[in-house]
Amino acid sequence: MTRKLIYNAEITDLGLLIDRTLIISDLHIGYEQALNREGIMVPRFQYKKILERLNEIINSFDIQRIVVNGDIKHEFGRITR
Repeated sequence: MTRKLIYNAEITDLGLLIDRTLIISDLHIGYEQALNREGIMVPRFQYKKILERLNEIINSFDIQRIVVNGDIKHEFGRITR
């Protein structure tokens, strides 16, 4: 996991850590499935990889709250796997 400190915030892999708050954005979960529906065949491995990376961040720090700053899911309006 990569880490970089800038001012009072630490960039850590997928997120920004300020004090005990993890800020994440633009995960676009479900993107591969949307591409598959459009005929673009890409392997579906991002969801599992994103969860693994988030779990590593959460288990590495004493996080008190998580702020989702938009686009956690790729599309809304239908339930996807």
